[in-house]
Amino acid sequence: RNVGADAQVQVRIDTPNGKAVALVKLTADSSDDFVEYKADLLEEVTGEHNLFFIFDGEGFEFGSWQFHK
Repeated sequence: RNVGADAQVQVRIDTPNGKAVALVKLTADSSDDFVEYKADLLEEVTGEHNLFFIFDGEGFEFGSWQFHK
């Protein structure tokens, strides 16, 4: 849920400044409902990595996430 202005979430691997592997663009929404967003990987990722979600904006509520093959 994003109650602020339009924003984005970068998904980075290994460190907070690591390679960005996905970008999720969020649209401001004043409702109390959570919205599902989807994003494709920017490139294939293999192996095991730590993930970092970098929020660019304000007013986020991040309920959950899922990954699909």
